[in-house]
Amino acid sequence: MKLLKVTPILAVLIISGCVSNPAVVSTNPLSGSATGDKKAYESFSITSVDIGYAANEAVQQFLEAPESIKPGGGRYVIAVDEVVNDTLNNFETRRLTAQIKRKLRQSGRFRFSNAVGADQTKAVLEERQLQDSKLFDQSTVAQDGTLAAPELYLTGSIIVDTTQSGDRKKQQLNYAFMLEVVDKVRGYVLFDSYIEIDKTGSNKNFAW
Repeated sequence: MKLLKVTPILAVLIISGCVSNPAVVSTNPLSGSATGDKKAYESFSITSVDIGYAANEAVQQFLEAPESIKPGGGRYVIAVDEVVNDTLNNFETRRLTAQIKRKLRQSGRFRFSNAVGADQTKAVLEERQLQDSKLFDQSTVAQDGTLAAPELYLTGSIIVDTTQSGDRKKQQLNYAFMLEVVDKVRGYVLFDSYIEIDKTGSNKNFAW
């Protein structure tokens, strides 16, 4: 009977094969754990799939609300205010608001202003400084009193809570995407959405 010679490299492979990395299970219906896609990437972090799901849900809820229809017809003008990422995940919230903006524009009910707010385009205001300049044809320069002020502001925050199982072998991260559309004149909350994504997995092995 021949004995298997265990080399250092083989030993590492055997040990690695015996150690399992428990999968992260997400309540996001588009996640790999929900669809059964074993090749899909999943982690305790907020993924691009989570951002896409949260954006779609927020837009769908807003479009279904009667408050999304402007009284008297026409389109609401919206500006993006601050959306705070209050989690341990280091991601740019503009990835979320950009998808929301695009989908709301496609609905045909809204216009978005980049003259103010978090998405302010500095060139829009700097353009006014070209007035009376001899270098520019004044008929092509934007004049004072032509900017349209937003009627609504999109704002919100993303938070997370962590809980452990009684035996401390598993933990769950509870993410909440809280978004609001605010009437700028009276400060009323015209619409708000609360979208949760929970992720459960081992309390020992996980990657942020």
